Amino acid sequence: MQHIPLNNTQLQLLVDGEQGLLFCHQRNTLHKLEPAGIALLLVMDAGVDKQQCIAQITNLSRQSVEDIESLYWLLSGLYHARFDADVDANLPPSNNEPLRQYRDSLYFEIAKRNAFRTDRCLASPQAKENCPEPELLWIRIAGLVFRLCCKHQRLRTELEQIFKPVSFLATDVAGCAEFAFEIKIGKHAPAISDAPDSESLQFEFYSQGKLIATELKFNQVAPVLIERIQILTYQASGFRFCFHGAALSENRKLLLLPGKSGAGKSTLTAYLAKRGFAVHSDEMIAFNDKFDALTIAMPIAIKRGAWAPLENEYPQLKHQPVWQLKDGRDVKYVWPDDDISQDTSTTFYSDCDSVYFIAPDFTTSTQLKSQAMPKEPVHSRQLTVIEMLELLIRGGYQVGHELSASDVKDLTNFMDSADRDVLSYCSSEQAFQYVKKILAEK
Repeated sequence: MQHIPLNNTQLQLLVDGEQGLLFCHQRNTLHKLEPAGIALLLVMDAGVDKQQCIAQITNLSRQSVEDIESLYWLLSGLYHARFDADVDANLPPSNNEPLRQYRDSLYFEIAKRNAFRTDRCLASPQAKENCPEPELLWIRIAGLVFRLCCKHQRLRTELEQIFKPVSFLATDVAGCAEFAFEIKIGKHAPAISDAPDSESLQFEFYSQGKLIATELKFNQVAPVLIERIQILTYQASGFRFCFHGAALSENRKLLLLPGKSGAGKSTLTAYLAKRGFAVHSDEMIAFNDKFDALTIAMPIAIKRGAWAPLENEYPQLKHQPVWQLKDGRDVKYVWPDDDISQDTSTTFYSDCDSVYFIAPDFTTSTQLKSQAMPKEPVHSRQLTVIEMLELLIRGGYQVGHELSASDVKDLTNFMDSADRDVLSYCSSEQAFQYVKKILAEK
């Protein structure tokens, strides 16, 4: 990655080959630039007027005047740091959207926790009276204590099975929890809490007494609960970055599997877990200031298409209940290790000598036949830092704080020092053999 100095100090331009990454300090946004965009920005920064800018870049790039003019307006808005909504509204539309605008906020539970750091027991005094001990489930993840109240017996039993490896007795923490959840039957549901047709009921999800989800079906509760716990865990960890993906390690080598949901990340993670890899997280890659990876001990969500292929590795899959994600996909939950550590401290994995980014791209045999793929069943392609950063951000990026220029610099430097590949394959065994090979070569 090469830093290109600009006269405009509010912009930071990084170039990797023919691709550029532009960070706007004023708007806290990242923009990926193709060669025409890089050239246009440099000409603009040299003080050339609009018409000459467009004419020069149109001749060099051989793109249409309309395309270059649209790109000019985008870069001009960034270059002059336009904040006025009326001004921006008059600009021609542009397809060059920013990679991400970094203004995600911390969950309200974290803000409350930060405000009362001297008192870790944040549950309301009357909560225990409203929910007796037999109806409580205590969960400990990365040093955090979650207390769940659920009076629906069947739902509570199934949640207890999911969280069994990380559940414990209230006496272990004197009945004190940092996060208090409650699952209630909806106000308009039948009065009998354990009616045989539990699937027809609707549930409400409360956190710290605040309603955060409603009209949940029976089979939607666990995914919503698990996602909430995962996000609260990384937001309370003192993280610096968080991306959607899995983090594993083997022999002091950190393996990161980023990407959008459905690319095969969870299936490959579950497969590698049975072949000597330690799983630090399945859904979220969270880094601290030293780029150590946070360990979030949670079950892996296996999508319907992977149930049969993974049954040999996880025989329990056959009898696991089916849950439903918010996007409608069916999942079953399995733990990557039968012997989950009960370490109560917040854990960042720092004992690694090298880092590997491998973006899974699972492709079925049918898809392979219809695509112009190489004859090899496994195909890898090295990614530039900018390509990997774009993949990370578009896969899902949750920050809880604003991105700064130093964040961009440190993140790109970290990625520049790591191996970066996208891996296309049609079976987890093929991917495992590839991963095993490249880790052995380093």
